Amino acid sequence: METTIELLERVRAKCTPPTYYRVSKVLGVQRQAVSNWKAGRERFSDEVAERVAGFLGVELGYVLACVAAERASRPAVRRAWEKVAQGLAVVLVGVGLAGAPAPAPAADGQGLVIMSNRRRHSLAALQARLLALLSGHTLAL
Repeated sequence: METTIELLERVRAKCTPPTYYRVSKVLGVQRQAVSNWKAGRERFSDEVAERVAGFLGVELGYVLACVAAERASRPAVRRAWEKVAQGLAVVLVGVGLAGAPAPAPAADGQGLVIMSNRRRHSLAALQARLLALLSGHTLAL
């Protein structure tokens, strides 16, 4: 699992030139936001996490799980999100997708498209489902 700061450094390393100013431009945020992430005062929003995943070419779910683990205030919830992030990292490496580009967002910009059934679900609903699966409960979307 990577922290916000580690993901930020990966973005910076990929920028040309590798500066925090360039990171702010690539991610479409103000320089103060980058400064806050770098100092550990804030975490990525879901929208920024999506941009980070796209820029790095990694799975959005992995970045979201890393950020959710950092945001979690309860140790059990943090461990659950860390497990999700580690599981996604292992699965992606295992099937050779770690370096594959992240999927494009939905054409209309309205949420995520889940599999081929074309149903859209909010991030909160997906997070609730992941937590339910980790705790052994089932939760229909």
